[in-house]
Amino acid sequence: MDTITALRIGYVLSAFAILVIYAIPALRDRFLVYGARDALAGNNRHPHREQNVLEKTLDYFASMKVPHSWFKHFYMLSVALSMVWLQQLYTRGPILQKVVSGTSTHRSSMSFNQLVLCWTLLTIQGSRRLYESMTLEKPTVSQMWVGHYLLGLLHYMAMGLAIWIEGGPALMSTDEPLGDAMVSAPCVTTFIFLPVFLLASGLQHDAHFYLSSLRKYTLPTHPAFQSIVSPHYTAECAIYFSFMFLAAPGGQVVNKTLLAAFVFVLIELGVSAAVTKRWYMQKFGAYPIEYKWKMIPGIW
Repeated sequence: MDTITALRIGYVLSAFAILVIYAIPALRDRFLVYGARDALAGNNRHPHREQNVLEKTLDYFASMKVPHSWFKHFYMLSVALSMVWLQQLYTRGPILQKVVSGTSTHRSSMSFNQLVLCWTLLTIQGSRRLYESMTLEKPTVSQMWVGHYLLGLLHYMAMGLAIWIEGGPALMSTDEPLGDAMVSAPCVTTFIFLPVFLLASGLQHDAHFYLSSLRKYTLPTHPAFQSIVSPHYTAECAIYFSFMFLAAPGGQVVNKTLLAAFVFVLIELGVSAAVTKRWYMQKFGAYPIEYKWKMIPGIW
């Protein structure tokens, strides 16, 4: 199994595992909620009766938590790995050569231009989210399940690799540090999906800035939240959606590795949006929350 196949399978299996956990209430209420949502779920899952062995075991694993503020570690890791891969990409370093040697040489390749663009955009995304986590997030005692934390770290480790791995053949075909990046003209896909990335990034930043200004556990009233419970998740999905087109290898519509990453992000955030909507309805009442879409208007 080569590196690209391993990344794709890892993302698909992770997405499937999240769906399984979400489909089983006993797992969903223990492992997919945190903070105030966790407290509410905890009240719902502890009836006045003796727990059986399975329930006690699940509670034991669910009690393994880390501070919610550790979310910033995801973006620290993302930015740090972007710098590591920059050095490796520029110098054709040994780590890069080892990774590329583990991929099939028969695959079509991203152009060097695409590789540079997508690395740059992922670095911008990670840097912006790190800035927001350091400046906008309020102090909190909320916690998250350690499995969620570890999965997030794995995701950002994988993305640091997935964003360029299908450009391995083009990368190793030249010794020039910048390859053909200075002479190749941007393709039509770039003109279409680069604005998608920029608009989604702006929307997400605006939503995060607004949420940081709210009093704790207040119902959002910003226009972006009028018909969608979690528009910042919608923007995140749009960012990953743009990546899979911007990084499409020659002759392909999308980058299949980043398609797998997009599916993972779509399911992970879709589940989080569903949990958020349920919590809003329990805390603030069904009206008008029940008429809002969770994350994707007209679909979810």
